[in-house]
Amino acid sequence: MVRMKVDLKLWLARIADVCFPKQCLLCGRTLLGSENHVCTLCLAALPRSEITKTQDSPMKDAITGVRGIVDANAVFSYVHGNDVAHLVHEFKYHGYHSLAVEMGRLMYDEMFRMAILGDYDAIVPVPLHWTRLMKRGYNQTECLCRGLSGKSGWPVENLLKARRHGSQTRRSGTLRRVNPKGKYYLRDDARTKGRHFLLVDDVFTTGSTILAAAEALLSRSDCRVTLLTFSLTNG
Repeated sequence: MVRMKVDLKLWLARIADVCFPKQCLLCGRTLLGSENHVCTLCLAALPRSEITKTQDSPMKDAITGVRGIVDANAVFSYVHGNDVAHLVHEFKYHGYHSLAVEMGRLMYDEMFRMAILGDYDAIVPVPLHWTRLMKRGYNQTECLCRGLSGKSGWPVENLLKARRHGSQTRRSGTLRRVNPKGKYYLRDDARTKGRHFLLVDDVFTTGSTILAAAEALLSRSDCRVTLLTFSLTNG
């Protein structure tokens, strides 16, 4: 009976694929069986940040002299209206949490390509305040981390909590830098001493958000933090 139910589900899924084929979110092409959300051609064409090939990077500048932060990297280049921006908006505002998980898996592949894989004790997502989490239904950054963890084996640990603060999306650069300071704090049961964390966020603009989160992570004991974002904006 169980085998019949499994076979029926597979049969129905195949009919659905034929009648309602899944399409690439970027180009509209019908996806192949092994593809999820975005086709292989569009994934290959996504603009990379190439941050490891340049010394002139806002991420590298932002961590200069900050004790405890080992390195900072971004995978893709976010420019208003480009495909990376479209993907971020889809998984951040339009409910595509499974897309964020898939992009997290891609982040691992890109880390391998960029030769920035490290010996991390845990992946830590930048948190959302509970009111925003309730409204959105999920933390897109935690979804990225789940995908990254699935391929890397590094565990996800929600060590940080957020105090309520305004959205960064429509703020100027100056307000972005000031707004998040002190807005994150360590959970009471967080274990940080002597550990190396990969702190993850979706977008790096001025760096204020992820740096505030790093500050909280480093506040209680000696540990090391490496920053990683899905994308890096052009300012």
